[in-house]
Amino acid sequence: MNKNLAIIFFIIIIVLATYTGINNLYTKHYADGEISFDYPHGWQIKPGSNPSEIALFEPKPDLKVSVNKQVIPPGYHSPPNFILNTTEAYDSGFRLLSHQVNILNNETTYENTYFIHSKGMIYIQKEVWIPKNGNLYSIIYTYKVKSTNKLPWNQSQDNIIRIYPSDDEDDITANYFDFQSAMQESFSNHGFQIIKESLKINSVIKPGKKEIWADVTIPAINVSWGVRADTVNAYNSVYHYKESFYPAQSGSIGLLGHHTMYSAPFSRIDLLKPGDKVIINDYLTLKKYIYQVESNGDIKWDYKTNPIQFPGGIVDLKLVTCYPPGSTEAAWIVHCKLISIEPL
Repeated sequence: MNKNLAIIFFIIIIVLATYTGINNLYTKHYADGEISFDYPHGWQIKPGSNPSEIALFEPKPDLKVSVNKQVIPPGYHSPPNFILNTTEAYDSGFRLLSHQVNILNNETTYENTYFIHSKGMIYIQKEVWIPKNGNLYSIIYTYKVKSTNKLPWNQSQDNIIRIYPSDDEDDITANYFDFQSAMQESFSNHGFQIIKESLKINSVIKPGKKEIWADVTIPAINVSWGVRADTVNAYNSVYHYKESFYPAQSGSIGLLGHHTMYSAPFSRIDLLKPGDKVIINDYLTLKKYIYQVESNGDIKWDYKTNPIQFPGGIVDLKLVTCYPPGSTEAAWIVHCKLISIEPL
């Protein structure tokens, strides 16, 4: 009886999913003169949540699809094939399921799919990257799996979702709901395919927000600032040392902020204690990098003749400001280490 009930449930879900798939055949069109794409008729464009988002879709509470554009800063080099392939990413729960290099609409695209286990939640994230016009265009599909303790499907080599029903009634019920979730994900993925296959990029019509490529947030002192690559003398932002590395690169990152001028972004970094968090929302990789303060109060009096070093192979972050306040005699440095990476 229980098996028959489960079969009936599966048939109902397949019929509903088929109806949803037919409805997704109807599309709308987005075009701003530079970038254009189709998307499912039932999806609505929402206001972007970060400066790089051109369009944001949330067709379900557990699904987010974004189309993005970010100016590539001078000296920036993306990870090989745009794959987040570091020890820190692996330790943070990122597992690469697939990687492809394709030609779509005459553009070379890099498509990566990750299984991500982060903060007790499981995500499937698909990413399409297109470098062009000095910009980095991307489509990011992030699906949050509802059940974190019982997944009825495995990723096989042929990318087929496989279902494993059980004789136990409780397991059948759990598998039914997980199967429903997997089917919904599959047809939402169809919407992602519509965007990907129709995406076209022309010449640049309007410049991107090239000054800001990330935000840095320090909860312990309640501040959040943009990160820019051109100057330290700007309001509401800090400067990324051009000789330092970027997130997802294997090397030390340096951020410089004024202590008393131009919004004084680093006026209170001397209050940070070991264990405090520093968060970088990176719009180049569209990931969140979480650092933890290791030490504070490193004063470098000879920084003008012996510059601060940002070596490769050391994945850390240095927050730098002038010292004493109002003077440039010395550099005050806060040392932080990377502890985790999350979906943005």
